[in-house]
Amino acid sequence: TKIASLSFLMGCGEFSYWLVSFVTPVILAMIPYCMMCLCLCYLFCMVGTSFTLLFTLSFLFILAHVWFQLFLSTFMKNASHGRSTIIVFLVLTIFFAYLHYFYTLDSKNSNQVMKQVFSVIPLSCYQMVITSMYNMTYMGFPGLQWSDVTRNDYMSYPVWLGIAWLIGDAFLFFILFLIFNMTNDREFGTPQLAWRDLLKPSAWRRAFSRKKDDLSNLNVQLNNENGSTQGGEFIRVNDLGKTYHGLITFQALRDVNFQINVGEVIVIIGPNGAGK
Repeated sequence: TKIASLSFLMGCGEFSYWLVSFVTPVILAMIPYCMMCLCLCYLFCMVGTSFTLLFTLSFLFILAHVWFQLFLSTFMKNASHGRSTIIVFLVLTIFFAYLHYFYTLDSKNSNQVMKQVFSVIPLSCYQMVITSMYNMTYMGFPGLQWSDVTRNDYMSYPVWLGIAWLIGDAFLFFILFLIFNMTNDREFGTPQLAWRDLLKPSAWRRAFSRKKDDLSNLNVQLNNENGSTQGGEFIRVNDLGKTYHGLITFQALRDVNFQINVGEVIVIIGPNGAGK
């Protein structure tokens, strides 16, 4: 929807924009995940499980997943890509749930490599650790506490492994987001960093530098008809026209003439499509 381009055009810094884009979904997601953890720990499914342990896992998942989404957003050029991604995530949620329950976390499956591979995706990692904790409660074991984090017996996916992977995923996708957000082509403007400069510390310092060009002493001086450098004509428009070619041809402007002098402020008003 070009919100980022509009924000940057109006003077919003990239740090401020992406900080809000990260913090907002994290805060909004914490509310339903807090309610979910309360229900699981005190009402059904995982009664007796430490609420703080389950919420910590959920919070780490939120951090990793938001960075994962922001990383994917660097490749999206329009809103339809975002809507398509939502559908893909919904399908993957169901797919991973069945895959982990019947294959990855199956007691007969001794393949540890697939668990590590699937853990690279935060959603998959979170599902495996939560499913493993649920299976322990389902088999009659008491709910897991912080003292059980390093427990490996009877657990197809240890809690410590899930915590380690979620923290690692958060850092991994933050770095990937940072790199691709700086280097990917943009619909408006140019990337802040070229791929050839990726390993140059000077290029990174320049990209993150807060120093701006000092325009306070910039004077606009143009020669007017008398040769004076004070004031004078800045822009002259002669016989400007604008025609829209669609289902019908419509001429919005015809033979517009005006001039703007140095120091003048000109405001052009009119409805949308008038040719401003």
